[in-house]
Amino acid sequence: MRSSIISFVILLVICLSLYGKEAWVNHNAVLICGDTPDLQSKSGEKNWNGGVNYQWIYDEFWNDTYLMYELLWENECYKLYGTPPLTDHIWVLYGDGNDYQQRGPRYDPRERLEIDKITDYGAYYDSVAFVFNLLAGSMRPDKDNFFCWTFDHGSSSGGHAYLCLMDRSMRDDDFANRVNQIQAKTKVFWMQQCFSGGFIDDLHAPNTVILTAAAANEYAYRADNVSRFGSPLPENETYHDTTYHHGEFNFHTMNAVRGTAIYPYDDPPEVNADYNGDLLISMYEAYRLANWWNSTPSHFQYSDDGNIGASTFLGYDDYIEPDAPTGLQCDSVTFVESPEPADVSILAQPPYALVWLSWDPNTEADLVGYYIYRKEANGTWTWRGGSKSNSYCDIADIGKTYYYYVTAVDIAKNESDASNIITVYTYIPGYGGGFAANEQPTLNLTVRTNPVRDIAVIELNVPRSGDGILTLYNTMGERVRTIRCKVEPGHKVLKLDVTDLPAGVYFLKLIFGGERMFKKLTVFH
Repeated sequence: MRSSIISFVILLVICLSLYGKEAWVNHNAVLICGDTPDLQSKSGEKNWNGGVNYQWIYDEFWNDTYLMYELLWENECYKLYGTPPLTDHIWVLYGDGNDYQQRGPRYDPRERLEIDKITDYGAYYDSVAFVFNLLAGSMRPDKDNFFCWTFDHGSSSGGHAYLCLMDRSMRDDDFANRVNQIQAKTKVFWMQQCFSGGFIDDLHAPNTVILTAAAANEYAYRADNVSRFGSPLPENETYHDTTYHHGEFNFHTMNAVRGTAIYPYDDPPEVNADYNGDLLISMYEAYRLANWWNSTPSHFQYSDDGNIGASTFLGYDDYIEPDAPTGLQCDSVTFVESPEPADVSILAQPPYALVWLSWDPNTEADLVGYYIYRKEANGTWTWRGGSKSNSYCDIADIGKTYYYYVTAVDIAKNESDASNIITVYTYIPGYGGGFAANEQPTLNLTVRTNPVRDIAVIELNVPRSGDGILTLYNTMGERVRTIRCKVEPGHKVLKLDVTDLPAGVYFLKLIFGGERMFKKLTVFH
């Protein structure tokens, strides 16, 4: 929490003394929630959740405000570092200016963050204008990033959308005129209120990414506790006989960036929105997963004029890459001929080699993980994948020479220089540099449609009659589909429905007689 408004000059001096080599940055986030569970807003609007049961206590107004703050705080997004942090650069404009007191322990900043109070100002028109004006005078277009999250009832009239505040409403063009004065390298908006899509035509720009919970002519809704394509439940959790609610858009979008759901509090299920495997969740990836899991009547909206959403994150970007990893070594090379179902070996068709790598861990506070690169002799370097730990298992052909290095990456995708380069040999007696033609399996498995949106067409070429088992696994090694079939020699076509599976990477395993084959299958929606 900021206890007072610290001047730009004082902040600059403090930051330089703290960071030394780091360039000083002034990223800022503004969270605005223009109503409370006690329905204190004087805007008179009753649109939230489709205007149904307006007299309900909408505790999500506080729950989601707190969760948005916590997500930014724990994701190291807008802190200035120190012990304790000097300021959070997260401007919370909530209700009447006080944290909601009838909250559960999961939504108490004293319990989770050891912070007494997160609210800085009430969500009044003049307070919103004041904060936007303040940031307009301090942020810079070449370095500083701006994030804004809004939640309230929302309204629409005369071709305009409105952000409903505690004392009055702010029209979309008025809101945009004030925000557009802020000079930032990138701007990101998440908007949960009804008719929030009506703000897009006023806010869109090449440096701006906008995610909204509804189109310009739509209500937005409370989470409905409906699982779509495997989305986690519950969306509104019950703890000690009290149910805590969320906005549908907020629930899925925050989960995507957080990497977990909310409940159970002590061990929530993982949420994986990392479609490209780079260890980071971009704004496009967050929208893609949230939109896929949305089960309410509204349609989530996405605006990205500059095509920057896939490379824009909620990470605190200090523009300083991590140190290059050290001590890269190959711990062992093992050879696989018949893998277990949940083993990493389902990524390839055996036989092959597993190359086990490790290196010294980096110590940066904002480190996300490491990228692994490989090449063959006279080849080019290729990205093999990411690891959140200081170890990695790579799949390689038998009978070859490989070279490896790793890099470190932080929460803003700043990547370090390369580690030391090592050489790994995967030669074993009897295999030489390859396989003779008569050693290739006669069984053949082909996925005709890959990537696949709905129905995967799978072709089998089998040498003899027999029983086949075709199993689909997710990346956790969990079985999600099984087809048992009796086949005759020749060509056979199978169809596999994947419409209800979450988008991502899967692996097909075919067992026929004593032979096994594996294929990678990518599902997208």
